[in-house]
Amino acid sequence: EVLGTSLAAVDQVLQAAAQPHDPSRSLTARSSFQDAIAVLAQPNEGYAYLDWQQGRKAIVQSLPVLRWLDLVARPIVNHLDWVALNLAGGEPDTRRVSLFARWRST
Repeated sequence: EVLGTSLAAVDQVLQAAAQPHDPSRSLTARSSFQDAIAVLAQPNEGYAYLDWQQGRKAIVQSLPVLRWLDLVARPIVNHLDWVALNLAGGEPDTRRVSLFARWRST
């Protein structure tokens, strides 16, 4: 499934999927992604990764609560590089969510 904020974004994803795969352009080849998943608990039940610098504009436009947060916390989020969430098991009926963030130096 492909979800997007616009038809142009969905079209771009579909066109990229039709192109020959270039491993050097994949998310897993990015050092920021590798750094983010390296800190996650193992084993885990899944994770979410957000490259804030790459996705900021689209995310802020599509989620009103983040638009507000971006405005109010601009001095902080201007230095945010990425965020990773991790879901890990604990006791049989509980799950633990961890939040990791990397801040860019000035």
